[in-house]
Amino acid sequence: KMIVICLEGCHACGKTELCKRFERDGFRVLDEGFLDMPTSSPKLHPQSLTMENFWVCSWFQRILSHAAEIEAEGGSHKNHIFIADRSPLSAVFYSRHGELLLPLIKKQMEEIKAAAGVEIVTTHINVDDGVLWERIKARLLLEPERTQLKEDTYEWMKQVRSFYDNFEWDIEVDNTEEDQSKSLNKLMHKLLLRFCNKSERYDNALKLTSPNVHTATRKGFLQENTDNQENSRNIQNVSRNMKELSV
Repeated sequence: KMIVICLEGCHACGKTELCKRFERDGFRVLDEGFLDMPTSSPKLHPQSLTMENFWVCSWFQRILSHAAEIEAEGGSHKNHIFIADRSPLSAVFYSRHGELLLPLIKKQMEEIKAAAGVEIVTTHINVDDGVLWERIKARLLLEPERTQLKEDTYEWMKQVRSFYDNFEWDIEVDNTEEDQSKSLNKLMHKLLLRFCNKSERYDNALKLTSPNVHTATRKGFLQENTDNQENSRNIQNVSRNMKELSV
């Protein structure tokens, strides 16, 4: 199957930068051009149910077209991993009456998985409120036009976060670390590790897509386990020493 890992989360959580990090390591990334909104009618708001439904259908159409193009070039999309900035499920939040889209989108995801061999894996990138709000304010200084999207209000951030925090995603990862220059590599491997641990097929897909990243991810897992075991031993030693002192 073609596997599309979709990055989801509140604005400024790190989706775009993480996409760039994946692309740098050789992954095919479905960029912002891939997610362009269809031309809207002047009488219909871009976030109306009708226009968001157009966007959802366009999203699936482009995924299928992308897979067909790779096949036409003599390649294969099967068992390869692709990265996308957002999934069709974003429309559930941003659309007026988006709750009506949810069962339709889930059924479409099931359908293209069964008929076309395209599997969508949703990943929520979470960031604590305080750090997230500082990132939003920093980005607004560089991109003030984002105020048109209400991104300059703390209340809107909380509303968006509430949706993402209470939705069921396939994978959850945290990106709260304040130094993003150091956290992106860690975040990518943490995401991929959780992805690989979900099934042997996912693990093999990463190995096929990027052997070097697969090796680095597994090494990181072994190092993390070693560190956790060492921390556990240290805690046990401290506890034992305190007991001895109290006797």
